[in-house]
Amino acid sequence: LLFQSRVSDDTRIDPFNDEFEVLVTDAVKGNGGNSGNRQKSSKKGKGNRNLPGGANMPTMIEVREAEWPRHGFDNQSALKVIAGDDESYDYFINMDNLYLLNELKGPAASDDPKLVQSKFKYAMVLLGMMILKEMSDSNEADFEESMTAEETVYKFTSMVAPVILPMIDSLGDLQIEA
Repeated sequence: LLFQSRVSDDTRIDPFNDEFEVLVTDAVKGNGGNSGNRQKSSKKGKGNRNLPGGANMPTMIEVREAEWPRHGFDNQSALKVIAGDDESYDYFINMDNLYLLNELKGPAASDDPKLVQSKFKYAMVLLGMMILKEMSDSNEADFEESMTAEETVYKFTSMVAPVILPMIDSLGDLQIEA
């Protein structure tokens, strides 16, 4: 049996489509099972034995100025991704980025500098993930320059680093106009 699912969401432009196939075989006669006495877990307390499926957070590594040469960073670099063995990426975030450091000196950071750093870090990773997703969904010939996905992430995040934090802050201050 072939199944298709389509999930539409107001936050997505295109619906999420998925297909899967189920192979139906002849019924198997059971062996009766055991007495039904279930062994109790040896672990005490509450836990999340089976969390619902979903997107796992990627590996995010903060990079400081002393490590720039190892990653090819400079003061304007923002994010570098490196493909892993299991079709995942490691995300290296430049936490000494010039524009981040400038925001940390401003009034927005006076209340909570860690919040400003987190905004920058997660914004860069989300942008990197978006670029990688777009490049995997489309043909690389669609891009004018023949850059790898990793090079595209590096270049694009460096370009948006000067504006990402002011943009996030201004969006957070939006009010619904009557």
